[in-house]
Amino acid sequence: MRADIVSEENNMPGSAVSVNPDGIVPGTSVAARLRRAARAAALAALAGVFSGAGPATAEGLATPADAVQRFVAATAAGDADAIAAMYDPKALFIAPGSAPIAGRDAIRAVFQRNFSLGRNRIVFTKVQTETGGDRAATYWEWSAQIDGQGGTQTRLNGRSLVYFKRQDDGWLISADMMHVSRAK
Repeated sequence: MRADIVSEENNMPGSAVSVNPDGIVPGTSVAARLRRAARAAALAALAGVFSGAGPATAEGLATPADAVQRFVAATAAGDADAIAAMYDPKALFIAPGSAPIAGRDAIRAVFQRNFSLGRNRIVFTKVQTETGGDRAATYWEWSAQIDGQGGTQTRLNGRSLVYFKRQDDGWLISADMMHVSRAK
Protein backbone atom coordinates (compact mmCIF):
# COMPACT_ATOMS: atom_id res chain seq x y z
CA MET A 1 0.00 0.00 0.00
CA ARG A 2 1.14 3.52 -0.61
CA ALA A 3 2.63 5.13 2.44
CA ASP A 4 3.64 8.60 1.35
CA ILE A 5 1.54 10.38 3.90
CA VAL A 6 2.33 11.26 7.46
CA SER A 7 1.53 8.85 10.22
CA GLU A 8 -1.63 9.24 12.25
CA GLU A 9 0.28 7.86 15.19
CA ASN A 10 3.14 10.33 15.43
CA ASN A 11 2.17 13.46 13.51
CA MET A 12 0.23 16.28 15.03
CA PRO A 13 -1.26 19.10 12.97
CA GLY A 14 1.40 21.64 12.04
CA SER A 15 4.35 19.50 13.11
CA ALA A 16 7.17 18.66 10.72
CA VAL A 17 8.15 15.08 10.00
CA SER A 18 10.95 13.52 8.00
CA VAL A 19 10.35 10.90 5.34
CA ASN A 20 12.59 8.40 3.58
CA PRO A 21 13.16 8.55 -0.23
CA ASP A 22 9.88 6.70 -0.83
CA GLY A 23 7.93 9.18 1.27
CA ILE A 24 7.49 6.81 4.21
CA VAL A 25 7.60 8.27 7.68
CA PRO A 26 10.10 6.23 9.73
CA GLY A 27 8.34 4.43 12.56
CA THR A 28 4.93 4.54 10.90
CA SER A 29 3.06 1.31 11.58
CA VAL A 30 1.84 -0.86 8.75
CA ALA A 31 -1.71 -0.52 10.06
CA ALA A 32 -1.54 3.28 9.95
CA ARG A 33 -0.15 3.19 6.41
CA LEU A 34 -2.89 0.78 5.31
CA ARG A 35 -5.62 2.97 6.83
CA ARG A 36 -4.26 6.03 5.06
CA ALA A 37 -3.78 4.14 1.80
CA ALA A 38 -7.34 2.85 1.83
CA ARG A 39 -8.67 6.38 2.34
CA ALA A 40 -6.41 7.72 -0.39
CA ALA A 41 -7.50 4.94 -2.74
CA ALA A 42 -11.13 5.83 -2.20
CA LEU A 43 -10.35 9.45 -3.08
CA ALA A 44 -8.35 8.34 -6.10
CA ALA A 45 -11.28 6.23 -7.24
CA LEU A 46 -13.58 9.22 -6.98
CA ALA A 47 -11.09 11.28 -8.96
CA GLY A 48 -11.07 8.57 -11.63
CA VAL A 49 -14.84 8.64 -11.85
CA PHE A 50 -14.90 12.41 -12.30
CA SER A 51 -11.98 12.46 -14.73
CA GLY A 52 -13.63 9.96 -17.07
CA ALA A 53 -11.21 7.06 -16.49
CA GLY A 54 -12.54 3.93 -18.14
CA PRO A 55 -13.96 1.13 -16.00
CA ALA A 56 -12.37 -2.29 -15.75
CA THR A 57 -14.47 -4.96 -17.42
CA ALA A 58 -15.39 -8.28 -15.84
CA GLU A 59 -13.29 -11.30 -16.59
CA GLY A 60 -14.79 -14.20 -14.67
CA LEU A 61 -12.67 -17.08 -13.44
CA ALA A 62 -13.28 -20.71 -14.44
CA THR A 63 -13.05 -21.65 -10.74
CA PRO A 64 -12.48 -19.61 -7.56
CA ALA A 65 -9.12 -21.40 -7.16
CA ASP A 66 -7.94 -19.71 -10.38
CA ALA A 67 -7.85 -16.39 -8.50
CA VAL A 68 -4.53 -17.33 -6.87
CA GLN A 69 -2.58 -17.59 -10.14
CA ARG A 70 -4.36 -14.54 -11.59
CA PHE A 71 -3.39 -12.47 -8.52
CA VAL A 72 0.22 -13.67 -8.63
CA ALA A 73 0.64 -12.97 -12.35
CA ALA A 74 -1.18 -9.63 -12.31
CA THR A 75 0.74 -8.47 -9.24
CA ALA A 76 4.08 -9.36 -10.82
CA ALA A 77 3.04 -7.51 -13.99
CA GLY A 78 1.65 -4.51 -12.08
CA ASP A 79 -1.67 -5.04 -13.88
CA ALA A 80 -4.40 -3.47 -11.73
CA ASP A 81 -6.93 -3.92 -14.54
CA ALA A 82 -6.45 -7.71 -14.51
CA ILE A 83 -7.02 -7.78 -10.76
CA ALA A 84 -10.04 -5.46 -10.92
CA ALA A 85 -11.56 -7.64 -13.64
CA MET A 86 -11.87 -10.48 -11.09
CA TYR A 87 -14.21 -8.35 -8.95
CA ASP A 88 -17.95 -7.89 -9.36
CA PRO A 89 -18.90 -4.29 -10.29
CA LYS A 90 -20.44 -3.89 -6.81
CA ALA A 91 -17.75 -5.80 -4.89
CA LEU A 92 -16.52 -4.75 -1.45
CA PHE A 93 -12.86 -4.65 -0.48
CA ILE A 94 -12.52 -4.50 3.29
CA ALA A 95 -9.16 -3.55 4.79
CA PRO A 96 -8.44 -3.20 8.51
CA GLY A 97 -9.18 0.17 10.06
CA SER A 98 -10.83 1.56 6.92
CA ALA A 99 -14.29 1.99 5.53
CA PRO A 100 -15.16 -0.63 2.91
CA ILE A 101 -14.00 0.22 -0.60
CA ALA A 102 -16.96 -0.34 -2.90
CA GLY A 103 -16.93 -1.10 -6.59
CA ARG A 104 -14.56 -2.53 -9.16
CA ASP A 105 -13.11 0.84 -10.18
CA ALA A 106 -12.34 1.84 -6.59
CA ILE A 107 -10.68 -1.53 -6.02
CA ARG A 108 -8.65 -1.07 -9.19
CA ALA A 109 -7.48 2.31 -7.81
CA VAL A 110 -6.20 0.57 -4.66
CA PHE A 111 -4.06 -1.77 -6.72
CA GLN A 112 -2.90 0.98 -9.11
CA ARG A 113 -1.71 2.98 -6.14
CA ASN A 114 0.02 -0.05 -4.68
CA PHE A 115 1.75 -0.85 -7.97
CA SER A 116 2.92 2.75 -8.33
CA LEU A 117 5.21 2.22 -5.33
CA GLY A 118 7.51 -0.18 -7.17
CA ARG A 119 7.82 -3.83 -8.05
CA ASN A 120 5.22 -5.93 -6.21
CA ARG A 121 5.21 -9.63 -5.44
CA ILE A 122 2.68 -11.81 -3.64
CA VAL A 123 2.73 -15.43 -2.52
CA PHE A 124 -0.32 -17.34 -1.33
CA THR A 125 -0.32 -20.27 1.12
CA LYS A 126 -2.91 -22.29 2.98
CA VAL A 127 -5.52 -21.78 0.26
CA GLN A 128 -8.86 -23.40 1.16
CA THR A 129 -11.99 -23.07 -0.96
CA GLU A 130 -15.52 -24.27 -0.30
CA THR A 131 -17.93 -24.13 -3.20
CA GLY A 132 -21.68 -24.67 -3.19
CA GLY A 133 -23.93 -23.87 -6.13
CA ASP A 134 -23.30 -20.32 -7.29
CA ARG A 135 -21.34 -19.20 -4.20
CA ALA A 136 -17.86 -19.97 -2.93
CA ALA A 137 -15.61 -18.82 -0.11
CA THR A 138 -11.81 -18.95 -0.17
CA TYR A 139 -9.46 -18.44 2.75
CA TRP A 140 -5.83 -17.75 1.97
CA GLU A 141 -2.75 -16.51 3.71
CA TRP A 142 -0.41 -14.25 1.80
CA SER A 143 2.95 -12.53 1.91
CA ALA A 144 3.55 -9.44 -0.19
CA GLN A 145 6.66 -7.45 -0.90
CA ILE A 146 7.04 -4.06 -2.53
CA ASP A 147 10.51 -3.12 -3.75
CA GLY A 148 10.28 0.65 -3.65
CA GLN A 149 12.34 3.28 -5.31
CA GLY A 150 15.52 4.07 -3.43
CA GLY A 151 15.99 0.46 -2.36
CA THR A 152 13.36 0.31 0.37
CA GLN A 153 11.32 -2.82 0.84
CA THR A 154 7.89 -3.10 2.41
CA ARG A 155 6.75 -6.54 3.49
CA LEU A 156 3.25 -7.41 4.55
CA ASN A 157 1.76 -10.68 5.69
CA GLY A 158 -1.89 -11.35 6.06
CA ARG A 159 -4.88 -13.50 5.46
CA SER A 160 -8.07 -12.94 3.55
CA LEU A 161 -11.54 -14.34 3.29
CA VAL A 162 -12.75 -13.93 -0.27
CA TYR A 163 -16.36 -14.49 -1.28
CA PHE A 164 -17.14 -15.42 -4.89
CA LYS A 165 -20.35 -15.42 -6.86
CA ARG A 166 -20.85 -17.36 -10.10
CA GLN A 167 -21.93 -15.08 -12.94
CA ASP A 168 -22.75 -15.86 -16.57
CA ASP A 169 -19.10 -15.26 -17.55
CA GLY A 170 -17.54 -17.14 -14.62
CA TRP A 171 -16.72 -16.58 -10.96
CA LEU A 172 -16.24 -13.02 -9.69
CA ILE A 173 -15.20 -11.79 -6.26
CA SER A 174 -18.08 -10.07 -4.48
CA ALA A 175 -16.32 -9.42 -1.14
CA ASP A 176 -12.66 -9.47 -0.13
CA MET A 177 -11.92 -9.03 3.57
CA MET A 178 -8.26 -8.90 4.50
CA HIS A 179 -6.36 -8.84 7.75
CA VAL A 180 -2.78 -7.61 7.79
CA SER A 181 -0.29 -8.91 10.32
CA ARG A 182 3.25 -7.80 10.97
CA ALA A 183 5.91 -8.90 8.49
CA LYS A 184 8.11 -11.66 9.74
